Amino acid sequence: EQRGTSLPGFLPTPKIFGMADGRFSNASAPGLNFVFGDQSNKVLENANTYGWITKSSQLNTFFTRSYSQTFTGTVNIEPVKDMKITLNWSRNATRNNTSVYRYDPITEQYATFSPNETGSYSISTITWGTAFVKDDKNDNSNANFLKFLENRREISQKLGSGRSLPTDSINAVTGFYGGYGATQQEVLIPAFYAAYTKTPIGKVPLDFFAQLPKPNWRFNYDGLSKIPAVKTYFKVLTITHAYRSTFNIASYTTNQFYSSDANGNSTTRDLKGNYLPGREIQVVTITESLSPLIGFDGTLQNSLLAKLEIKRDRNVSLSMANSQVTELATNEVVTSLGYKFKDVIPPFAKRLNMTLKSDLNLRCDVSFKRNKTTIRQVETAINQITAGQNQVSIRLNADYVINQRLNLRMFFEKNITTPRVTTSFPTSTTRSGIQLIFTIAP
Repeated sequence: EQRGTSLPGFLPTPKIFGMADGRFSNASAPGLNFVFGDQSNKVLENANTYGWITKSSQLNTFFTRSYSQTFTGTVNIEPVKDMKITLNWSRNATRNNTSVYRYDPITEQYATFSPNETGSYSISTITWGTAFVKDDKNDNSNANFLKFLENRREISQKLGSGRSLPTDSINAVTGFYGGYGATQQEVLIPAFYAAYTKTPIGKVPLDFFAQLPKPNWRFNYDGLSKIPAVKTYFKVLTITHAYRSTFNIASYTTNQFYSSDANGNSTTRDLKGNYLPGREIQVVTITESLSPLIGFDGTLQNSLLAKLEIKRDRNVSLSMANSQVTELATNEVVTSLGYKFKDVIPPFAKRLNMTLKSDLNLRCDVSFKRNKTTIRQVETAINQITAGQNQVSIRLNADYVINQRLNLRMFFEKNITTPRVTTSFPTSTTRSGIQLIFTIAP
């Protein structure tokens, strides 16, 4: 946790121990409490009392209070031999409060002008329950998105009843409480979170800044090669799986038009009749990665290296500016084969009368990748694919170490891209060549 204060217009000059005159009292600028890290309003009270800040009317630099908190937790579990499970938690929050703190000649007092708060927030969560939900065959609908639209009404009713709004304010057609309509920020975000994390409405946090992180994990098992049937073919065989998901608020800022009652409930409405939130959030995002969903990495008895990974990634963002959900889904299969030929004599060695004998490393990587970007309109429930492509990548490498300083490498790479929308066209690129890598070392 880190906190900081920036107080412009400060007149005294710190000397000994960060104090203006070296005396250990609050009267000594900027105060003993502040020197030892106190971030309360005490420094402002002392500045006002003892005249530490300039009374110039031209002071317009922001008084700033910064705050950042990072929480990470890791638990390593080994339930059986050769099986390792790692659980990870994370939470990151930043907050910056700014204002102009200067002397007001009318009241003859120091006052705060133009207060504002900005910040960001990120927390680990679990969206596994919706990770494998696909669009329908025509890409016109998605069950997660439909659940999100459905959740809005229940969240609206939860918010309305929570502040004891009269039931006659419920719209008879839509079922939304007045002030908490279908596109109100405090309705959209909890409904979005509930849909994509598969959380019951009753357990959805309405204040996301107070929730606790949920665990992500990584699984690794090395014991497959000890099974007799597997040991016949593999010297080593490892199975892996990793899952990571985060809920992110990239930035938020104070709504300057916000006002509240004695209970902290918003009383100001926008042009649509919705209550204005205290914190204005533009975009919230759920980022999910199964990298890999499942992976196998092994060495066969003949020393052939083989690797297979299936990966899935998803990025779902909700924009409050235009009330739409943008979803980028990526699926990828990666295969790799490698083999080391020992004591290989290259053909050119005899012609050049060179004595060469070294290992030749061959490697082939092939990946099949599909991604799709879909925009889902909240108000119209229309789904539209705006981008996407199928990509095949082939990489061949041959490495031969001539000596400690010189390495010979031959490579071939080919990428084939087929778009999924008519606004783009297929492409294919090919690269191949020979590299001589010379290392200069003392």
